[in-house]
Amino acid sequence: MRGRLGFNSVFLIETGEEIGSPGLREVCRMYQDRLRADVLIASDGPRLAPERPTIFLGARGAMNFDLIVDLREGGHHSGNWGGLLANPGIILAHALATITNEKGAIRVRDWVPAHLPNSVRAALADLTVEGGEGAPEIDPDWGEPGLSPAEKVFGWCSFEVLAFTTGNPENPVNAIPPRANATCQIRFVVGVDPENFLPALRRHLDAHGFPMVTIERWAKAYFPATRLDPESQAAWARFAHALARTDRVSECMAACERALELGETEVVAYRFASAEAERVSWSEITLVEAARLFVRQVEIRERKSRRAENEILDASETTTDEAVMDLYTERPDGGWRIAANSFDFSCLQRRKTLLAAENFSTLISIIRERAPQAEFDDSYNTLRQALEPVWPSYQKTETRGWRRDRPGKYSTGEVTTNNNESQFTRYSRLQHYLKFHPLDQPR
Repeated sequence: MRGRLGFNSVFLIETGEEIGSPGLREVCRMYQDRLRADVLIASDGPRLAPERPTIFLGARGAMNFDLIVDLREGGHHSGNWGGLLANPGIILAHALATITNEKGAIRVRDWVPAHLPNSVRAALADLTVEGGEGAPEIDPDWGEPGLSPAEKVFGWCSFEVLAFTTGNPENPVNAIPPRANATCQIRFVVGVDPENFLPALRRHLDAHGFPMVTIERWAKAYFPATRLDPESQAAWARFAHALARTDRVSECMAACERALELGETEVVAYRFASAEAERVSWSEITLVEAARLFVRQVEIRERKSRRAENEILDASETTTDEAVMDLYTERPDGGWRIAANSFDFSCLQRRKTLLAAENFSTLISIIRERAPQAEFDDSYNTLRQALEPVWPSYQKTETRGWRRDRPGKYSTGEVTTNNNESQFTRYSRLQHYLKFHPLDQPR
């Protein structure tokens, strides 16, 4: 029999996940028109059980880092120095033992959520983690006590030691090693702050007497945790629809305002390159989205070499940031953007100061006072990293060309610029769209 799906589908198959999926982002950008869709379903990993079809509404995030004890140059004979020199392998093993108990339950409490949400617990209640033929046998006493296997792997955080080396494991010798290294990983859920993981670990190790253990975060091997509310019926489908529509309406940036007039009953906006003014009553303002926009530039000048790596002659980095807010009204056609560094704060009159940051805070306070019905949202600042896999920050690299430093010596340079303006615009427009189309209401 031949039937119809009722929708169009595109399959994208890649096989490089375990090495970071090189080239995947570039291919998706190159063929974005062909890949445009209302719903993305990624096939990754096994089903909950071989006979049970599974759609996950989220995934745990991951952060990799190394713990290192580096005490001295070179090894020293254990017959001559054993019992006199500290052994980095023993020190690191004891440091690792403070992070969890003997059953793997995490002791660094900043790494785990305050509680397991009731909605998540209910969604996991009838799930049995099996894995099918060839899967390892689950250790029932391992991990956070009081949780079911499904709650441990889908609703809680875990800490793993992926590798531990000291000395020369392939060819051990009678020497006290100078260094020990453990590669570790945290698998984490929504509800914890991954940027606090390593500072919390630093405090934990220091408190337990291990200041000699250094922590080095991996530049790669990080991805954020995601989760859609399981209480929302078919939330994933409506959320995907909202993302798709937001992508289409956010192609153009919000128009920036150069000045406002703050009246008792209305606000008047004046835009750049326009003599026209737009009037809106305070009661029409429904949403204020606040954020900080950053621009980061890294400039590198290097000399070409016959060796595998070029010689870096100079490197510099500059970062600027700016407070912005988007004002939305009951009208569905977008809103106004106010950027602190280019806005005329004369509307504040006597409350205006010489500092843009103070003026911006004052303006927000006035808007919240006169439009109390408007929702104020600054969640973007804390969610920015989590948005990167979906809406990556804008990045552009420009070459500076060749330069002759002296006879026979040439150098070249490049400047890489990152900014998050387009990312915030999409997030802001998404919040505006969801204001009129809540996920908990059927379309």
